Amino acid sequence: MGFWSTADAGSIPRRNFRFLVSLSQTGDDAAAAVPVWVAKAATLPQITVSDAGKVHFLNHEFKFPGRVTYQDVNVTLVDAIDQDISMKVLKFLTNGGYQTPNNIDGLDNTDTRSTIVFKNELATNVEITQLGAPTGPDGEATNVTNDLTFVLKNAFAKTVVFPQGLDYSSEDVSAVKITFAYDYFTVRSTGSDITIPEGFKDATGEAVGD
Repeated sequence: MGFWSTADAGSIPRRNFRFLVSLSQTGDDAAAAVPVWVAKAATLPQITVSDAGKVHFLNHEFKFPGRVTYQDVNVTLVDAIDQDISMKVLKFLTNGGYQTPNNIDGLDNTDTRSTIVFKNELATNVEITQLGAPTGPDGEATNVTNDLTFVLKNAFAKTVVFPQGLDYSSEDVSAVKITFAYDYFTVRSTGSDITIPEGFKDATGEAVGD
């Protein structure tokens, strides 16, 4: 399959294991930033267009597209002890205003989560980058291009699942799975060979981050 082995970027397939995940607090809280190397798995955004209805005319049926829905994204993190990954995930929740009932002490600690607090404090900067491929002479890695970064907008942790099925006979590494809900996503690229569709750029018409 020689057409996959050329140095031309257009003929090199993307690989599922070449990706990076960036998670950090919206407020630039360094203590809550998650190192990119602890990401074990991630799903890319999914788009669903609803069926808004059908109209029948004679013996024909015409379908109409409805609203666009962005499906949740899952990120799995290795629970690295020295990085306090479990604690950083919990920090996402406490920064959003959550506290257990036993920590409610007097009027000062009775606030509940609001939408604005939840999204401003709990929300994270979630970016998933699917790496390109070496495109320089003889496949030099220094000339990697065509990286695609999916930026989740107004993302917040919807579900947090800590390691399940602890077992003395298992040698698997522990991992924390987070499900992120978000309003929409934009795309940016580090390479000049990719033209981003206008609808997935930011309001200024430029790719986010440029």
